[in-house]
Amino acid sequence: MTHTSSRSIRVGVIGSGSIARSHLEALKALSTADIVAHADLNLDAARECAETYGGEAFADYRDLLKSSPEAIVICTPGKLHPEHAIAALEAGAHVLCEKPLAITIEECDRMIDAARDAGRKLMVGQVLRYYPGPMTLINVAKSGRLGRIVTCWSTRIGWYGMEGAPRWRFNPASEGGGTALEWEPHEIDLLRMIGGEATSVTARTACTREEAPGFDDFIHAVIDLGDGVIGRIDAGNSSMYEECSRGVIGTEGAAWCGWGDVSVKIKGSDEVETISANLSGIPDGVTPGMYLQDGKFLDAIINDTDVPIPGEEGRANVAVALAMLESGQTMQSVDLS
Repeated sequence: MTHTSSRSIRVGVIGSGSIARSHLEALKALSTADIVAHADLNLDAARECAETYGGEAFADYRDLLKSSPEAIVICTPGKLHPEHAIAALEAGAHVLCEKPLAITIEECDRMIDAARDAGRKLMVGQVLRYYPGPMTLINVAKSGRLGRIVTCWSTRIGWYGMEGAPRWRFNPASEGGGTALEWEPHEIDLLRMIGGEATSVTARTACTREEAPGFDDFIHAVIDLGDGVIGRIDAGNSSMYEECSRGVIGTEGAAWCGWGDVSVKIKGSDEVETISANLSGIPDGVTPGMYLQDGKFLDAIINDTDVPIPGEEGRANVAVALAMLESGQTMQSVDLS
């Protein structure tokens, strides 16, 4: 799982918030990354990142692009992703963009087209694919051990406090925040990896925060996936009860997990098998998923291969997230086929 090469990629990071620092910890640990620049409207935040991880600090991302980075990691609110990504691609940089890719399908398409026109790589940060539990769950589901997949689910419920949190996270309509667009692309992506592409979505949503009336803080959705697979998402950010579980049921067995080990039970056996991900080679103190994801992005640049999570996959996740919001508003199923 180590990423080594005789070459390192000059990387700039746009945005200096908490997710940027998670990327920076991973990039610092990767021999294939040379962190050269940071940009944030809050120049002090960019300077703090530069002091900690190396590189120059800028208040304007356009000044960062003038320093000719080979790759850009975008860690800004969803509504800003198209502007930042397209500018970086047109400047000749490859782009790793945090999810959601954008907050409309049209903007997703603009980004995908810009990458194609520039001859550069566009990867989406769907890091859950590389977290130990979900990564192993996907592998078990695809192995055939569980037989034909019947249903898969994600339950991610808890409390997200507004105190100290960026306000854009609570405004899905204009900022790209909200549960469906900001949180659930991770879980949507997981279900797509297990069950196949979404063909229709039926959802119910609730907005319960008086201080954030547009914040879709509860979502319950049924998603038709692939060849008759039933997907289910239960999400909530205003719950005093916390639960994080993901799973898949097939005709020959079932598997489930949280963030870590995966439990598997096969038909005809009373035993529950525990499967752990192989995390050897990942440095201590670094988020494994981020280390693996960012390393694969840099490997694709160095080896000139396809990125594992291209823009089209991010677009598919955004389509489902938007369909959940639409269905919750109209009380009707949304056809994605």
